[in-house]
Amino acid sequence: MKSVSVIRRAASTMPGVNLVAGVLAIAAICGISAIAPASAQSASCQNDFAELNKKLEGKIASLNALSKGKKKQLDPAAACPRLRDLAGTERQLLAYMKKEQSWCGIPDDLIQKFTERANNTARISGQACRAASMQSQMRKQAQQQAAQPVADQRPKLPSGPL
Repeated sequence: MKSVSVIRRAASTMPGVNLVAGVLAIAAICGISAIAPASAQSASCQNDFAELNKKLEGKIASLNALSKGKKKQLDPAAACPRLRDLAGTERQLLAYMKKEQSWCGIPDDLIQKFTERANNTARISGQACRAASMQSQMRKQAQQQAAQPVADQRPKLPSGPL
């Protein structure tokens, strides 16, 4: 099926959603270690970042749970809403990082890497949703074809006198 190949292609660019978790772990380490000296400012940044990161990790765990089935592949229909949700949460975290970059002392390269990761997740989300849509259309067409009466395909005998 074409939609399965789209998911496989997406999975090859993102060998597992655990890659996102790895980037987030690096972001957490770099972001927290790059924060200015201990103060109310750094505590606020750490708390905000930790809260957003925890939300993101929950989304990733949800996706990882989907891929632990017998096939170890994400079903596009099930993955689409979760990938959209993950992409939205990544956009939230990225917006926070950009907004609070100077206040929290977040390095430019960390924001650039996370931007690339968020864009990749959004692209994969789009691919999964398109694949899910194609699967749905194909199922609907198959059901419509199955519901149509089958034409009699036997050759017709001549009628009238022979």
